[in-house]
Amino acid sequence: LPGTQEEADFIPVLLPGKQRIVTGRNATESSVLGAGRPRVMHLATHGFFLADQMHASAGTRGAMALEPDVPVPVAASSVRQENPLLRSGLALAGANQASQASGGDDGLLTALEVSGMSLHGTDLVTLSACETGRGDVQSGEGVFGLRRAFALSGARHLVMSLWPVGDEATAQQMRVFYRQYSSGARPAEALRAAQLASIEALRAKGKPAEPALWAPFIAQGW
Repeated sequence: LPGTQEEADFIPVLLPGKQRIVTGRNATESSVLGAGRPRVMHLATHGFFLADQMHASAGTRGAMALEPDVPVPVAASSVRQENPLLRSGLALAGANQASQASGGDDGLLTALEVSGMSLHGTDLVTLSACETGRGDVQSGEGVFGLRRAFALSGARHLVMSLWPVGDEATAQQMRVFYRQYSSGARPAEALRAAQLASIEALRAKGKPAEPALWAPFIAQGW
């Protein structure tokens, strides 16, 4: 994804302090789980959410943009009997060969694995991928998915998406978002500024500012 490489290039310039940047084959499941408690964690990759059906368009950051034979963590026939936190997550390095993985690092970082992380002290986690804010709603329990998992991990703020996001448009929005955040804006304020910039850019090109194009991301936190 060209846009994710752009994010890896410009975000570190905007954020001060010690940084650890992993891309390509180094962007493994273990690299995320062993990241410690960074002030900011930005994950730009493919996301997945398994419901009754799973689909994604080409050019988006959905997991189905990967190779067609990528195994899913849970068989569709038994999905209702499994922990719902196993049915949402992020695809990292090695996901295309997950069925051949012999250890625990299969490239599929599930919400269940995220819930076991300790991110107390992390101010912001940004999930720059498709459908990272979705999950199963269970009566009396709320939404089970990545948003719940990162809340359980202790992250203070979470930026996530509710539907498939375009690679180029996401990179452009993240550029404005981090400029605002690095200047002292709270995540929700920074995201609003990024969305307004996206609306202006669409109108400048003579395109309708449809919410599907500028409003996939939401901010959660306190």
